[in-house]
Amino acid sequence: MFLGCNIFFSLKDTKPPGDPKNDNSEEKSWRKMNLGDVKYRIMSGMGCFSIGFVTAFICYYLPTRIVKLITLHKGGSTALIVTYGPFGRTRHLKVPLQLLTCTVSRDQAKSYIPIKIKKKWFFYLIDCKGQFHQPALFDVTVGARNW
Repeated sequence: MFLGCNIFFSLKDTKPPGDPKNDNSEEKSWRKMNLGDVKYRIMSGMGCFSIGFVTAFICYYLPTRIVKLITLHKGGSTALIVTYGPFGRTRHLKVPLQLLTCTVSRDQAKSYIPIKIKKKWFFYLIDCKGQFHQPALFDVTVGARNW
């Protein structure tokens, strides 16, 4: 985002060298471009700003979807999902098991197990290299397709 603002305010309108009447066709077309022109300043500034915004959004949002811990509550009807939050904090979600579904089993997943919570956007991801203290219980409760 800083680069977009810097491009927009730092580039100056320059006149191309040479006589405009004497058009040299051998010269490369990109050398004739005036990057200080308003349309190029706006396009490059908005391009850098949008790439920076998308990168910042991904860096903020992706860690909130990585699961740190899943705990099954007494009674077996709800689960506590602990995820990472921004700036080193954690987020706790208490979710009924009817709203959880696992799209891939533990055996089929290579690196992450995607878990979908109903009425939530995107998937939550469980690392396959993590510890499963009771794999059979995970497969029956959280790892089952419930809806």
